[in-house]
Amino acid sequence: MSGLVDATTVPMWVKYVVLFTTGGTALMYLEGAYRRYIVRQVIRKRKEKAQMAMERVRTQVNEQQVDGKLSADILNMTAVQLQTALQAGKVKAVDVLQTYQKKAIQENDRFNFILEPILEARDLAEARDQQQDNKKKLHGIPISVKESFNFKGQDTTGGCASLIGKLAREDAVLVQVLKDQGAVPFVRTNIPQTMLSFDCSNPIYGKTLNPHDPTRTPGGSSGGEGAILASEASILGLGSDIAGSVRIPCHFCGVTGLKPTHGRLSTKGMLSFSSHQNIVSAVGGPMARDVDGVVLLMKALLSPLHFKLDPSVPPIPFQDKEYADTRRLRIGYYTSHGYVDPVPACTRAVLITKEALEQKGHTLIPFEPPRIPYAISQLYMKVVCGDGGKSVTEYMEDDVVDPSMSMMMFNNRRSHPVRHFLASLAGWLSNDKTHEQMLRSMIGCKSVHEWGKLYGKVRQYKDEFYDAWTRQKLDVVICPQFGFVAPPYGYLFKTFGGGIFAPIYNLLNYPAGCLPVTAVSANDIDGMKNYPENTAFEKNIKKVTEGSEGLPVGLQVVGQQWQEELVLRVMKEIEEAIKS
Repeated sequence: MSGLVDATTVPMWVKYVVLFTTGGTALMYLEGAYRRYIVRQVIRKRKEKAQMAMERVRTQVNEQQVDGKLSADILNMTAVQLQTALQAGKVKAVDVLQTYQKKAIQENDRFNFILEPILEARDLAEARDQQQDNKKKLHGIPISVKESFNFKGQDTTGGCASLIGKLAREDAVLVQVLKDQGAVPFVRTNIPQTMLSFDCSNPIYGKTLNPHDPTRTPGGSSGGEGAILASEASILGLGSDIAGSVRIPCHFCGVTGLKPTHGRLSTKGMLSFSSHQNIVSAVGGPMARDVDGVVLLMKALLSPLHFKLDPSVPPIPFQDKEYADTRRLRIGYYTSHGYVDPVPACTRAVLITKEALEQKGHTLIPFEPPRIPYAISQLYMKVVCGDGGKSVTEYMEDDVVDPSMSMMMFNNRRSHPVRHFLASLAGWLSNDKTHEQMLRSMIGCKSVHEWGKLYGKVRQYKDEFYDAWTRQKLDVVICPQFGFVAPPYGYLFKTFGGGIFAPIYNLLNYPAGCLPVTAVSANDIDGMKNYPENTAFEKNIKKVTEGSEGLPVGLQVVGQQWQEELVLRVMKEIEEAIKS
């Protein structure tokens, strides 16, 4: 027939090419589908293992009930009160453990913050009750621990299937120190996939909800810790922080935490998905329901055993004299960094704290932090994404991608020219050149030479910031911890510009703490009428603030390197002033 090619006239080699091409494509598809099937099976089995452990503890708790009044008394104690009662033998470690296990299981059914219970907790508590003398600081106190810290014989997944079944040979150094100090780790808490998100969900253990509003995120990446502390199902917690991962959950959930100077606490045995570089490093940090709890945990962690287990940590014990100092301070404050403005509630948190500190006799001075939008968009983002996201992509190969990570993974898997085009497109659509620069920085460095130049720029910026600080002779600085309060899930990349109050202090390696100082008021919501809508970030921030009345609002307190005690002292003064 006219217009048709007779199959007999097609050369045989063409037929073979078509056959092998289509067959090869089909084979590759089937191979990929099979790998994804295997991954889902691995995830299912790991999930079942965690659920079995949970049911085992649930059964144990139901069979061995603690007296109702005693349980209520235990739950009503602060961390320091509980420490005193355990030291004096007024309560048993086993009763305290079972009380918190029961509370945690009940609240976990609502908020899903437990990744897995720690089955050895009962044995540890019983051992503490056998000990009559030489009780250490955390004797018998149950503690929740973020999944990023290794436990011997357990896997540390970061929410990634590729790490399931890779069992740790020993406890992380900080876990060893906690146990040596008498603590009873009783649950490991949930994290977002790769721990590079301020949402808190992953394909293995699911989504953690905010106890103040279950439609919203508790923050990340220590979101499980934020949620368990906010629901009063734990009294002390251990998190980690590379971009605000301790402080963001504290702000979103209304609890308290500290990101120390990197190097003050050991990171041996702590999982990080940014370990391909060491300009900005993750650090462990104490979390609690009040400042006293954070101080108690920090004192316990800075023990002689800690310095022995990790000689890279400078042997600096907790400086009680610095923490107890009563001298009047020069405190800088700011509410905006020149990019995306905070919402009224977060601005008000700084201003009411300023007034409270002035009433205590301190001098409050306006501070203009230098070039934060530049530092985040051109330095921080390029450092943490220095390899263009290759290390994260390798971990995630064939994995089920959590919705909170889908945009990042889509971006990471594109070629450099495509990523540059997408950055330009995003900048044009959002009317935001800083957003565009952030996306370009995520492409990473092309060479070792470029990485070296980046390191030099970071060093120069650190000097610039330090000079601005010392020119005004500041002791500490207070500022918003985040530009808005806990948003619904799914807004990580749509509101990212409002979150750069936190990572600047990871770049600088300054200690920074967060504590709750107020809650969103009706006036704060009304004030959103005047919030700008010039960029996509601002429009989305305005949207997520709807319905946020009553949510907690935190404040950030920042000090110079190695001045954790001074930061905690100011946090304690703020806490006392706000409560009064």
